[in-house]
Amino acid sequence: MNETVRVVIDLKGSVFWKKPWQVKHNDRVDLILEIKRDKSISKNLRDIIVAIDAGHGGKDPGAVGKNLLEKDVTLLIAKELERTLKNTTGYRPIMIRPDDRFVDLNDRYQNARKSGADLFVSIHADAFSLSSVKGASVYVWAEEASSITADNLSKAELTRNPAVKSKIGKLDVRDFDEDAARTIFQIAYEAKIANSVILGEKILEQLKRDPFTKMHKPNVEFADFRVLKSIDIPSVLIESGFISNPDDAKRLEGKAGRRMIARSIFLGVHNYFKEKPKPNTFMTSAPKSVEYEIQKGDVISEIAIRFGVTINEIIQWNDLNNKSIYPGQKIKIVI
Repeated sequence: MNETVRVVIDLKGSVFWKKPWQVKHNDRVDLILEIKRDKSISKNLRDIIVAIDAGHGGKDPGAVGKNLLEKDVTLLIAKELERTLKNTTGYRPIMIRPDDRFVDLNDRYQNARKSGADLFVSIHADAFSLSSVKGASVYVWAEEASSITADNLSKAELTRNPAVKSKIGKLDVRDFDEDAARTIFQIAYEAKIANSVILGEKILEQLKRDPFTKMHKPNVEFADFRVLKSIDIPSVLIESGFISNPDDAKRLEGKAGRRMIARSIFLGVHNYFKEKPKPNTFMTSAPKSVEYEIQKGDVISEIAIRFGVTINEIIQWNDLNNKSIYPGQKIKIVI
């Protein structure tokens, strides 16, 4: 018996809509779709949803440095990324862990699915017994690790989360079983992996351009991270550096260093959608620029850093010579 359910909604005019998401109750799962009439648009459009996963949290501190915990670093980077996406027209960030709470690995990617995410980005930091080891890396899921480092990271994740193995194949009946789906929907899964690699390469490209971030691995790596197993959502894990290394720890401890990591992720995500635009989003028209809404406390110099452009470019693009910016104002940024 075919258990597929298809819902068709006929509209009489162009609307702005949010990608459907799920809300689970004790006795049912609700599918939510928000539609808003907007006379200023000529096509049905929606935001691109980016799920941001700050690694670890709550009772799980992750890697432990001298004066630094991984769970704190990842949340701060995630919030930097969330801010840029939230205030850039056409993007909508979803925080998998919005504060210092523990979230199960299975719940992380399941919650991304329930939120209708188009991408999943998991942010981490690492530690090693040798303090000389440093640098950032980008990972995509695979059963076989691509290096000794990747294999060690996978095993460390299982060590810190022993319940993961026991939960595989025992998900709630109302949840989508990603493990079973990998075999049943092989083509979709292979496409997801291919797109994840493209996303990883775009982020890696930006990290390499950051003069303050050194690379631990020059290419996209593969590792068996449970959090990346979603069947059809392109997913990557970014190791932002080694908090056991003095240089990396200093960089990740400061706001400037974390902002540069967040910028690299944002630009990588944006460049991914340039190559793989989602239908019915602002990226389908191949825009040359994005629109950023000024927030209270914003200054042009910080906005320039967030988007990897210069102050003079922002002034020129928006005719801001001798003009002040103000909250709510929308400016154009060419990226």
